[in-house]
Amino acid sequence: MPKRNKQGKFSKKKNFEKDKRISGLVFHRSGLLSDHHNISPLDSDSQNILEPDHHNSPSFDPVHNQNSELEPDHSYAKPKTIETSELCINDAFEVEPNLEDHIHEVVIDDDNDINVDFDFLPLPSDLLPLNHCRYVVELDYIVQQLKQCSKCEEPLHLQNSLGVKPYGVAGILYVQCSECGDVAKIRLGKTHYANKNKRGVGRFDVNTKLAAGMIHAGIGETQLNNLLAAMNVHYPHHKSLKSRENEVGDIMEYQANASERKFLLDEAFQSMTIDAEGNEQAGINASTDTCWQKKGSGRAYNSLSGVASLIGEKTGKIVHHTLRIAGCRICRNAQKKGGPPLPHNCKKNWSGTAKGMEPDMVVQLVKDVHEQDININELAGDDDSVGFDRVKKLLPNSKMVKTSDRNHIIINVTKKLYALKPKQKELTPMVINSITKNYSYMLAQNQGSPEKIEKGSVIQAHKFTFGKDLKSESLRADLEKLFLGKIESQSKKLSKLASSQANESFNHTVSTKAAKNKHYSGSSSLNYRVSAAVLQKNEGYGYVSKVSEAAGLSPGNETIKRAIRLNGKRDKKSERAKTKQHKKRRINLKKERSVKSTGVEMREGRTYESEIGMDNEQLDEEIPAPMNASLCIPIDISTAPLVVFDLETSSLYRTSDVIQIAATSSNNEFSSYIFPNQPISIQASEITKITVSANQMFYDLQPVSYKLPHEALTDFITFLSKYPSKPILTLWELFKKIMPGLPSYSQTSLVSHILGENYCAHNAVDDTRALFKLLTSKALNNLDAFVFPVSHPYDCIVQQDNLKSYNEAIACKAITRATALKASKSNLKLSHLKLSIERMGLEGLKALLSEKTDRGNVRVTNCMKVIRKIFDFLTPES
Repeated sequence: MPKRNKQGKFSKKKNFEKDKRISGLVFHRSGLLSDHHNISPLDSDSQNILEPDHHNSPSFDPVHNQNSELEPDHSYAKPKTIETSELCINDAFEVEPNLEDHIHEVVIDDDNDINVDFDFLPLPSDLLPLNHCRYVVELDYIVQQLKQCSKCEEPLHLQNSLGVKPYGVAGILYVQCSECGDVAKIRLGKTHYANKNKRGVGRFDVNTKLAAGMIHAGIGETQLNNLLAAMNVHYPHHKSLKSRENEVGDIMEYQANASERKFLLDEAFQSMTIDAEGNEQAGINASTDTCWQKKGSGRAYNSLSGVASLIGEKTGKIVHHTLRIAGCRICRNAQKKGGPPLPHNCKKNWSGTAKGMEPDMVVQLVKDVHEQDININELAGDDDSVGFDRVKKLLPNSKMVKTSDRNHIIINVTKKLYALKPKQKELTPMVINSITKNYSYMLAQNQGSPEKIEKGSVIQAHKFTFGKDLKSESLRADLEKLFLGKIESQSKKLSKLASSQANESFNHTVSTKAAKNKHYSGSSSLNYRVSAAVLQKNEGYGYVSKVSEAAGLSPGNETIKRAIRLNGKRDKKSERAKTKQHKKRRINLKKERSVKSTGVEMREGRTYESEIGMDNEQLDEEIPAPMNASLCIPIDISTAPLVVFDLETSSLYRTSDVIQIAATSSNNEFSSYIFPNQPISIQASEITKITVSANQMFYDLQPVSYKLPHEALTDFITFLSKYPSKPILTLWELFKKIMPGLPSYSQTSLVSHILGENYCAHNAVDDTRALFKLLTSKALNNLDAFVFPVSHPYDCIVQQDNLKSYNEAIACKAITRATALKASKSNLKLSHLKLSIERMGLEGLKALLSEKTDRGNVRVTNCMKVIRKIFDFLTPES
């Protein structure tokens, strides 16, 4: 008769006899494992039995934690060697060489009761050492299982762990009791079962959530396992992961259909109206659009799948969606083998071309909604397919009206304008942007009035950007053909436009779940990912927790926390996008990007064209870019050491020699007299008190030591190199800026006025000391505008050379000297201005001169009057 265990439960094994249990079992695992076949770990946590591994998997000795092929994750972690004597509970018992280990499994049920499932199995030979890799664990769940041994009721300790049998990112930890020697199987996380017959290991919750996270994040098995492997986390087998994906994917599909049904009814309720006779008029306005999982090249459209959505106007939610899938991996593999495919959930439902997917899906969307006794009054979408016409043939009694999408109208006009660009030189990107913007405003302001649409189109075809008339008759003819062709038949359609922007947004969400460069339609994965996109659009980011709850799992505190944050962020972004300030800012940013792109393209010339490398012609010259202000001063002025230096010269001419150099900082000084190569003028000697007689220098008639010029400059550089960071050398007068209105700005006057002191002027050492006091007392926070890079002298030479190229234009008064100087400082010659006109005409010149620097300043000028004057000078034939 079977006996009860310590929890009062009967054993499930028929031949189980409690009194045969050996309380002092001695584990000699190394001997046991040598007599068993290698057993591979279960890659799929849905399997419930151990299967022999026929591959050459490395064997592991859990006693000594040794493995000849598996290196530990941390080489510094030395596992403790357990001797056989340490495992002996009672030396009186003899050890049988093939005795099976007595292993029990600790399981915590839904009532937090600890149940023990006794099982007589050999200790698995495929256990991994604790330091082999990482796992995702539930700490509280492990703590509860370690409270006591099921046999002796003593606490279990992790230090007595024998190894881990991995199941995906989780697993089962084998822990030996230090008192009785029993081995407990501790699960690293909660598990659930596919049916009520709870047998075997079950499915670890974390593996199911891992599959849900994979779909939610929009990555595949390869990307997921690469991430886990990089973190040294044990990753699941691809078949196991696919099983978990199917588990949560089916729930996502069910919940997505339920969400669409809910919002379809809500849309119909909000759209319900009552006519003059008191009858209810039911019918919704919706928009539709299609996206493909592989973008066509313009000539060939060979996408294997497509997704179409139907979004209600009132709710802004997806009320229906459908897919077209042209292939199935299982069917294809079976066809290669020449046999029938195994039973599976085949998603293949299309055998036509990729172009034919969109009209077919539009027909199904409308038909499915109609079969639910809900009519569609208006259907907004692009004009790129014949879906609407097919719907009208299928449902001849339907009063549905097709409305065009305003965004696609503008996009099509823009494409046609760019098609004219190679032919019409005046059609620069800035001009095209101006034309499309004006056309968009005209359509928006004249909705509901076909007559005004016709009149506005005539004006649009004869006006240039900035309100100026067109000069090119060829361009005028092309624009008349574009805007006035079929205008009478299209004016009614253009006067009643709608928007499918919500569908475009949903298409973007789909692309985040199923990237266009990845192939997910060979299985049911694409359906799951589209369903996840539907739930995210309709229910928000909290759908992940709802899917977990529907699968019988915990919603997850961090999952809910993340969803709340993302939902709040999305709501704020949606509200902000509706404000006038945000719309204006978006338009301005778009304009700035367009201007910047145009200017850069014009400066660079031809850089990327078809077969440009085969062209033997000389490549276009590149116009210099504005000098970045951040490159001028590569130091932090606020923290850099300040060094004030002064020079005394042999005369006031530019060709004079330096006869003394001195420098002063907060805690250092430098001074050196330099023997000149030319006589010192009388005026200089009277000011500096420095004279030369024979081979001796004197200061105030006292002989001083001196050095040759190269020696003194070398010493000065050595003095500067001792500072830990690059110092600021200042020799410039800046008090006119910070203290305007003083009667004199000589250094002696400033020292007397600001510091109230007198000093020995025109001695380099005393001059630097006085100037250092002035700077540190008043001007230290105003140095930015007066600090120049080391390359400043060379830059001045380049600027002077650039300025010479404007002499003729300045003489003809086509450009002022101030404007020419500003252009020269921006590294522009007159030839660069002429080159910009050759590339893009007046707009090219405007883009070059009005280009923004990194500080946001205009490079030269943005005054159209000045730009037009320069343009007329450089193009006299115009």
